[in-house]
Amino acid sequence: MLNLIKMNLYKFPRSRCVYVCSIITVLILLISALANRGTQETYVYYDEEEMDLYETMLDEDSDSEYIIEEADPSEDYTYIITTKINIWEDFLSFITSALFLIIFGISAILLATAEFANGFIKTIAPQVKKWQIPLAKFISLGIYFICFTLFSFIVRALLLTLLCKVSFSVPEDFVSDLLIALLYIFAYTVTFTSITYIVKSKAAGIVLGLVELLGVPSLVYALLTLAAEAIFDITIEPFKYSICAGFMDASKTMYIVLCFVYLIVTSALAAFITEKTDLNK
Repeated sequence: MLNLIKMNLYKFPRSRCVYVCSIITVLILLISALANRGTQETYVYYDEEEMDLYETMLDEDSDSEYIIEEADPSEDYTYIITTKINIWEDFLSFITSALFLIIFGISAILLATAEFANGFIKTIAPQVKKWQIPLAKFISLGIYFICFTLFSFIVRALLLTLLCKVSFSVPEDFVSDLLIALLYIFAYTVTFTSITYIVKSKAAGIVLGLVELLGVPSLVYALLTLAAEAIFDITIEPFKYSICAGFMDASKTMYIVLCFVYLIVTSALAAFITEKTDLNK
């Protein structure tokens, strides 16, 4: 399996998919930073006494850091209030967005199925135990995920620092929230990459991942629940353990456990199905 992992890590950085996804990510981060730059300033027309009162209210009601500057006398406003963007909160918000999941999820599925697409799997299969192929891919994707996340953070931090006014104060519980977010993203990716191995179709893995990400199964379940209550007077509990529903009402500990359940079960199924599949066809 170690040789498979080494092979994957050698091929991933040279894949066209990685370059395309990296360029798309940089463009999205640049557009986002420019949008933030245009919205972080507020212009107000207050006298000095009103401004003191407003500043007191900001101190009491806002967790954000801000800068208050007097405007040029020629302007039709008196003060400029610039809300600083917290680098850490902003990055956590970005990596938990649907956009990041879509970009990384699609790239992961394409990387995981590359050997099937180009036929190289027929060369690999006789030389290894077939169940090792998906597991080696998932381990390699984990390393790629860490690198891709670090790359996204560095680009995001540089762009925001250059284009906006930022804050570097670390929010409370940031580390635990970040680790849980990373675990969730990896569990989501492995789940739908495993589906690609199980049904032998990368299109199915991508489509099902997008459908789940957009909340379609939860919506259908909710509609069926409403129909059951209206027609049969039956009360059905909401489904709380969809991988993309955020494991509603789950504690952090339960959330972590459920992520590992998705990881272990789906990767085991992918390994089992691959072992039973004739890869030489």
